[in-house]
Amino acid sequence: MDEGPPISHRPAAPGEMDGLFDLMMAQTGHYLDEALKVLGITVDQFTTYFRSVGQVWAIEIEMDTEVVGFYWIELRAETLHIHGLVLKSEYQNRGLGTATMKLIEQCLPQSVSYIEVGVHESNAGAQSICKTFGFTAVRQQTGTGFTIYQKRFGTS
Repeated sequence: MDEGPPISHRPAAPGEMDGLFDLMMAQTGHYLDEALKVLGITVDQFTTYFRSVGQVWAIEIEMDTEVVGFYWIELRAETLHIHGLVLKSEYQNRGLGTATMKLIEQCLPQSVSYIEVGVHESNAGAQSICKTFGFTAVRQQTGTGFTIYQKRFGTS
């Protein structure tokens, strides 16, 4: 696996949330808008969901204070669901997605038995990371273009 530069993460500050949401929409809007329509959710409703469900973590390269991306997670019983992992375009293809997935796995609560992530069919980079980390496609979200990938983690 490509190691990439050392990274750190921290909970996103409330003042960063608008910028992080805008980054997500800029990176995924070409397919996320259509998926939201299929699900019957407005962008405003999704914005509220982003701000109120789970945790958003800022990703930084160690020894630097610039936020290079973020990930959004939600603990659902024994499953950690990754809603999104988004990097600024100038930091993509540098091993940061792989480094972030390693960091997420290292920080899992002991109660977690599965990690899952929804990946759009057009996102080859995320599909590659899922394959690298041993995720398996477990279901399709009808009409959205998303596949849910899952990985067993832990021993429970």
